[in-house]
Amino acid sequence: MKILIVEDDRATRLRLKTHATAWGYEPTVAANGREAWEVFQAEAFPLVISDWIMPEMDGLELVRRIRREASEGYVFVILLTSQGETSKLVEGMEAGADDFVAKPFETDELRARLRAGQRIVELEHRLATSNAELAAFASVASHDLREPLRTITSFLGLLERDYRGKLDERADEFITFIMDAANRMRALINDLLTYARLDKGKPELFETFETQVVFEDKLSLLQLSIDECGARITAEDLPIVHGDRSQISQLLQNLLSNGLKYRSEESPVIRITATDSDDGRFWHFSVRDNGIGIPEKHFADIFQPFRRLHGTGSAYAGSGVGLAICHKVVERHGGRIWVESEEGNGSTFHFTLPKVPQAAISSSSAIGGETPGRDAEKPD
Repeated sequence: MKILIVEDDRATRLRLKTHATAWGYEPTVAANGREAWEVFQAEAFPLVISDWIMPEMDGLELVRRIRREASEGYVFVILLTSQGETSKLVEGMEAGADDFVAKPFETDELRARLRAGQRIVELEHRLATSNAELAAFASVASHDLREPLRTITSFLGLLERDYRGKLDERADEFITFIMDAANRMRALINDLLTYARLDKGKPELFETFETQVVFEDKLSLLQLSIDECGARITAEDLPIVHGDRSQISQLLQNLLSNGLKYRSEESPVIRITATDSDDGRFWHFSVRDNGIGIPEKHFADIFQPFRRLHGTGSAYAGSGVGLAICHKVVERHGGRIWVESEEGNGSTFHFTLPKVPQAAISSSSAIGGETPGRDAEKPD
């Protein structure tokens, strides 16, 4: 396994290189952070050992740049340091360091920590490979399933059009059952494709946009369902965010759809709000409904794929992927999602999204400024 060694002291640098070679690694050395950064950009290194204090660029800045760099695999970074104060170690960890070794280092300790880092890198690689294979399988399988399903639904549509009412009641009932099953399968395939594609987006393509506009687009899309159940949906002061617009749109659509689907005997009332988080770094969104609620014992399960609380034969049947998609979207944006609910008394889904960087806000203001949030609801 390749390893990048960054140390300004020549004797220590040669000692580290000798040990790394003896332990079976392929070392490349650099005399300071600037030189190491140039080497790192030209070649992939899953392991990095760097001194903290160096000329031209110190180890802390090198770690920050490594973490900002889009990398195919995880990079495990060990900082060599004589700074043992807790505040300094916290600073190093916040910059992105994984481990620390005190100088002057003990050979056995350094080797053990390198082996631990190697195990983490190898595990991450196996997980990434497994996820990529799973995503590829889901994409191919879903595509291959769509073609015969499209044929089935097409011919069923012809049967329903040409023969409904001409056969006996049981035949009409069978056609209805088959159409319902085909529609459920189509919904499941679409959700699987959406879930599998979530990891393919690139953070560098995030954009700044108004969630109020996205919310109103979702209202238009869901208008038929809103009219059918007499729902009332409001949004208050939704902010500008920075992220993947299509994924945030999917997130809001899934949460609104859940509020409409898992309704009680009353007409659905759904309210979306957004406030500052406690630390001021995130927007805290809340989606409150007056539906059937969720038992507390299922709070953790509902965000896992294919965890359905209601059977396929119930009035609330679904694919079991909708909330898993929400969880993955929020996690990808650096936020978190959770639920508060009481069975029979509605649910409130909470999620956080990072605030827009100041530079992005200034750019947005130059284009046209922030549009104040406003209520959007179905007319009484």
